[in-house]
Amino acid sequence: MLCLALEVAVIVVIFADDSLIRGNAESQWNELSETQQAAYETDNECVGFDECYASIEQKIKNNLFIIGGVTIGVFVYQLACALFACCLCCRIVQATEDLEDKIALDTVRQKRQQSVLV
Repeated sequence: MLCLALEVAVIVVIFADDSLIRGNAESQWNELSETQQAAYETDNECVGFDECYASIEQKIKNNLFIIGGVTIGVFVYQLACALFACCLCCRIVQATEDLEDKIALDTVRQKRQQSVLV
C-alpha cells in the first residue's frame, strides 16, 4: 500500500507543480552548449531561455502526460492485484473455517455413533 501512496504522490507532483517543470527545463537549457542552444533557437524561432520556454514546456508536458498515464496504469494494476489478493485471502480463511467446522461436526458424529454402540 505504501507503493500505491507513493505513486499517487508522484502523479500529483507531475501534474500540479509547474515550478518543477520550469526548474528542470532551465537546468537542461543551461547544460546545452552554445551551438545546441543556437540550433534550438533557430528551429523554434525564439531567443534565450525565457522566450523558448513555451516550446520547451510543451515538449516536457507531452512527455509528462505519457509518464503520468503509464504511472496511473501501473497504479490501477497494482490496486487490482491488491484487491484480488485480499479476496483470495478471505476465501482461504473461509475455506479453512468451513473445513474446521466439518471436521468438528464429523468428530461429534463419530462420538455419537460410538456412544450408541456402547
